[in-house]
Amino acid sequence: MIAREIVTELERLGVPDYSIERGRKHPKLRINVNGASKIYVLPGTSSDHRALRNAICGIRRLVKGMA
Repeated sequence: MIAREIVTELERLGVPDYSIERGRKHPKLRINVNGASKIYVLPGTSSDHRALRNAICGIRRLVKGMA
């Protein structure tokens, strides 16, 4: 499942405050870093073999921009 890998990556990046919310079509990752809150929309399915890799890269960019 894609959420497990996302949680592992968030822990590796040192993000303590996050939540994964179920949306209508896509899950949403809410990240709180240094008092700032951002939302990252995750892929609904992992039908594309690059979906997980793209999501992790997007989350890394988001966290890096918040630091």
